[in-house]
Amino acid sequence: MTAATQATDRATDLGRHPPPDRRPCETRKLHWQGQSVFITVGYREDFRTPCEIFYDAGYKSGSDMEAMISDICILLSIWLQVPNNSPDELKKSLSENITHATGEFGPGSIFGLLLHEIFDPPHWLKKAEVQGKPKNAESGV
Repeated sequence: MTAATQATDRATDLGRHPPPDRRPCETRKLHWQGQSVFITVGYREDFRTPCEIFYDAGYKSGSDMEAMISDICILLSIWLQVPNNSPDELKKSLSENITHATGEFGPGSIFGLLLHEIFDPPHWLKKAEVQGKPKNAESGV
């Protein structure tokens, strides 16, 4: 039995539904407190349902912020893979702050920003909605 098979078996035993080996994903550029942060959101076969999030770049390699965001992404990915988790329940429990630039409420922490981004539809769904076309599951548009 390979290490990957053992990890999948452990995840399944915990009630998680690990993502497929190959899956659609989208890399996004976020801004947090003047810093650009790059993340990648992975989706299930339906091209709509997020199943993981990865930190890609933005903070200095080896910094506390890089480690913290990476760990948050790992925890959010595990949370996404457990059935019946409600993003709305989690979102309403998190802090919000007024964004000085816009005067609107927004996430109060990088955790809240990452959670929001997970559930922001991928660009291929937004593009299909703007064009008034149904999404093709094969091509993602």
